[in-house]
Amino acid sequence: MSVTIREGLRFAQNIIVNNRFQTSWLDVLNDGHNNFDLLRNEITGLFGAASFANGLGVADVDFNQFNTNLMALTVIDQNPDFNFFENCFNSSYSDVFVNGTVSGIIFRIHWTSK
Repeated sequence: MSVTIREGLRFAQNIIVNNRFQTSWLDVLNDGHNNFDLLRNEITGLFGAASFANGLGVADVDFNQFNTNLMALTVIDQNPDFNFFENCFNSSYSDVFVNGTVSGIIFRIHWTSK
C-alpha cells in the first residue's frame, strides 16, 4: 500500500498515522500544496516519503520508523513549513535529502550547527 496526496487540501489536514508501508518504490508522496501529518508509521520503500512543492501547506513528519530505504525522506522545491522531528532512520544512502526549502527551524538545527 502507498499513499499519494495531490494538490488541493488547503484548510484541513491529511493525517497518515500508525501504518506499515511495504512497497518496493515510494511509500508516501505529497505532491503540491497540501497540509499533512505523517505520524508513527513504519516506512520501508526504496524511497520512503517525498514532498514536492508543498508551498505554504504545513507538513509534519514525526515519530516514524524509516527502514531499509535508499533515501528515507526527500524534500524537493519550496516547502517552507515542512517539519520533521524524532524519526528513526536506517537508510543505505541518505536519511534526509533536501533540494529546496524546509522550515527555518529545521534548517537552523540540522544544517548550521557544528
